[in-house]
Amino acid sequence: MVMIQKGNFRSVWDEGIVITPATLDTDTGYVETESMDANGFEHLIDEHFEDEDGDEHEVCDVCHEYILKTAMVDGIGSCLDEVEVCSNSNCDSHE
Repeated sequence: MVMIQKGNFRSVWDEGIVITPATLDTDTGYVETESMDANGFEHLIDEHFEDEDGDEHEVCDVCHEYILKTAMVDGIGSCLDEVEVCSNSNCDSHE
C-alpha cells in the first residue's frame, strides 16, 4: 500500500534556507517537491523532508530525490555495520 505523506522539503545552503511544500512516498522513499528558486545559492549543506508530524528524513546528497534508509552491510571482520543508504537502488551513491 502506497502512503503519501505531506510535508516540507528543506534545503540548507551557506547563503540561507529554502523551504518548499513536498510529498514523500513512504513505499519508495521518493520525495516530490515543487520547483524552487535557489538562484544565488552556491554551497548546499544538506536536505531534509519534514512530515506534518515533525519527523525529519535526510535526503540523499547524490540524487537529491530520495530519503536515506538504514541498511546492514558487511563490516570489518565478521560484523555487520548499520549505515544510511539512498532508498533508490539505482542511485549513483550505490556504486
